[in-house]
Amino acid sequence: GTHYPLTVVASAEPRLYAELQYQDNLFPKASAEQIAVRFGRLLELVAADPHLPVARLDLLDRTERDLVLGRFDDTGQARAGHGITEVFQAQVAAGPERVAVVSGEEELSYAELDERSNRLARVLIARGVGRDSVVGLALPRSTDQIVTLLAILKAGGCYLPLDPAYPAERLQFMLRDAAPVLVVTHTGTAVDLPDGPCPYLIIDDPSTRAALAGLSADPLETAPRTHVDQLAYVMYTSGSTGTPKGVAITHQGVVDLALDHHKPSTPPPTNSGSPSSTATPSSSPHPATSTPPPSPTPSTPTTSPQPSSPQASSKSSQKYNPKPSPASKNSGPAATPCPPPQPAKHSTPAPTSTSSTPTAPPKSPWPPPATPPPPPTPPT
Repeated sequence: GTHYPLTVVASAEPRLYAELQYQDNLFPKASAEQIAVRFGRLLELVAADPHLPVARLDLLDRTERDLVLGRFDDTGQARAGHGITEVFQAQVAAGPERVAVVSGEEELSYAELDERSNRLARVLIARGVGRDSVVGLALPRSTDQIVTLLAILKAGGCYLPLDPAYPAERLQFMLRDAAPVLVVTHTGTAVDLPDGPCPYLIIDDPSTRAALAGLSADPLETAPRTHVDQLAYVMYTSGSTGTPKGVAITHQGVVDLALDHHKPSTPPPTNSGSPSSTATPSSSPHPATSTPPPSPTPSTPTTSPQPSSPQASSKSSQKYNPKPSPASKNSGPAATPCPPPQPAKHSTPAPTSTSSTPTAPPKSPWPPPATPPPPPTPPT
């Protein structure tokens, strides 16, 4: 047995022998058998071509590969073909009074969020924001941040997140490299941003609030229509391995990510292929629990003939002993099918008790009941 969760025991004399031991209280039997099948497939690939690079060793069979590349990553399915703003407008129409944003004690409904972002978008357009214009976004998490984000997208621009906690050198590089036409921020945040040629729009400034209050909250008619391949935001890498690099994300990428979260999950594949290693439950003691582990059920060892297309074995012990084959000058030893599984090793089950605790005799009542007096003797 093994004290580790999973152990591979291998020996090369007189023939290759491999055994996979596992803790059955940590690995389900099906998972251990699947690991054994893949390990056996790896051995067969190495035996077939010893010069094959490690990067070309494929542990998946055809069914599993189709599942991973087809159903798990089905990028060929039809998409909605809408931008972020169109998806948001659909939510506004579906429930304008529903709560859209919560920040502390402040709440905004979808209708209020739509109206406030429409007003700010008009201000941004007047300040030169258009299609694919980069707009710096330096606001803490708040309703103003979400309103500004939507306003930038409605005006046709893409936002550049700017965290005032970043080092000044990083902020200066991002502003210089992305060259935003405008930075939207608060009064308290603006003092932490580096100086530069980029103009700031302070949305909590009294003059800005007065300008917003005088604008229409109706949908924008002059804003450019959003294209799915239009930029939504620009994110810079950490720069830990060199100069930070800007990554441009499109509207389609954001919408696709949201749709992927609603895709139904696919069950894992069932075991298939020929087993080439042993999946043996370990005989190590189970961790202490309030309920003892069940005793193993004894069974009669059997030896089955080698099938032409072997399936995963359900036996508790099976060895991988390929017979040696002559090797040619330019190739490694040919892969040979697995030999018949060896008889399973079974241990005699420990006797079990029908009761985990002895039954205690009933206790006598205390204090003992009083003994009634004897009846009087009749006179003679």
